Amino acid sequence: MSVRQTLLAATTVSIVAFAMPASAQTLRYANQGELKSLDPYTLNETTTHAHVGQVYEGLIARDKDLKIIPGLAESWETPDPTRWRFHLRKGVKFQNGDPFTADDVVFSAERVRAKGSNLQTRIPADAKGRQSR
Repeated sequence: MSVRQTLLAATTVSIVAFAMPASAQTLRYANQGELKSLDPYTLNETTTHAHVGQVYEGLIARDKDLKIIPGLAESWETPDPTRWRFHLRKGVKFQNGDPFTADDVVFSAERVRAKGSNLQTRIPADAKGRQSR
């Protein structure tokens, strides 16, 4: 087969592969731990964090070397020792199309501090969230 024929065949296969509709398939998953909740604010437990981390994105993340990298926050700064300012990524939308805003970050922080949350120690009880314009 010539180079031209090989390229033509590869191009045809690629076009057909991308033009075909995706089909639903069964995903089988096994885990040693027991998933107790999909609410990211309920449990401070490794298995839960591992699962919800596949669905929810945080303000920051960790790279393969465990260095802190941007997530939903493009950048951040500490204007003074008790204050953080996060600059949120633009154009982020929730599944329903609603835009991601600072109000959503404040809501999440309040959920973490709410009664029944096992993550209350992550944010001081007297912390205040506000949106700067």
